[in-house]
Amino acid sequence: MSIKELKKIDCIEDMAFGLNRTAQWRQRTAVIFPDDPRNLRAASALEALAGEAEHLTDAQWELLRPHFLTLTEGRWRDGVTQQAKKVGFVHRAPSLSSFVSSLVDAFNALQVAA
Repeated sequence: MSIKELKKIDCIEDMAFGLNRTAQWRQRTAVIFPDDPRNLRAASALEALAGEAEHLTDAQWELLRPHFLTLTEGRWRDGVTQQAKKVGFVHRAPSLSSFVSSLVDAFNALQVAA
């Protein structure tokens, strides 16, 4: 297995971790705000996205790769978490493709602002 393939696997695992962690946060938030059904819907959508992460295409990886390889681990994870928090609220029912696009857009905006 090449370094490139290993990095893609690392990216997938990191993204799935962030999506699952945010799903757990949404589940805890649903307990605090039981009258807001968006939290449980978001948690379910996040869990589904985490499961889809293993199907990251090479084209999607190429979009994420520059950010994954150049950002510090903390900035990468913060970016994943910030975009994951929008699932179910800003992004109703995102696909893996739309989540990757929103993540790339957010990282590109950070670079422009820097």
